[in-house]
Amino acid sequence: MLGGYTTVSSLSLQTLALWQSGRTPAALTNIGTTCLAGLALAGWLVAGGGGAMSGWRDYAAVGLGSALGSLLRYLVSVASMAVLGPAFPWGTLAVNLLGSWLIAAFSAYAACRQGGRVARWQPFLVAGFCGGFTTFSLFSLETLYLLESGLPWLALLYVLASVPLWLAAAWLGDSMIRARLAAAAARTT
Repeated sequence: MLGGYTTVSSLSLQTLALWQSGRTPAALTNIGTTCLAGLALAGWLVAGGGGAMSGWRDYAAVGLGSALGSLLRYLVSVASMAVLGPAFPWGTLAVNLLGSWLIAAFSAYAACRQGGRVARWQPFLVAGFCGGFTTFSLFSLETLYLLESGLPWLALLYVLASVPLWLAAAWLGDSMIRARLAAAAARTT
């Protein structure tokens, strides 16, 4: 388990070093290669059974999805700080907003398409990728830092804006997927 954390941490540091030294193509290649390898492994895990994944495949899919989600979250945070500055945690707000939408959309799709390939992807996508991509713990820590920095109004704004936006994104993801699937089902009948 610790090996997965250190590998992702090393990859993140190497990619950041490449990016900061102006070697953007090499950094993007590093990220792209890792994502493609991860998706290929996830596809292999999913294809390896006639039904839902079992045993070690679930754990491997969750771990792999989590590693990719965490890496993407880190890159979004670094990029948002570089572009927008560190005064407000825009990256965490964005990943939790997008992650709330994604987790609800994946779950709604799986619920409407009971069984099959979608169900086999759920450990990778929901528990793994979305679980690694979103982060309530970082949200809590960033709120605490805003308070400790003497910015209680900004901390309050962050809390009051974040949770409703994440819930709205989850509702929107669920509603959009269910409506799309209902429309597709109506066209085929």
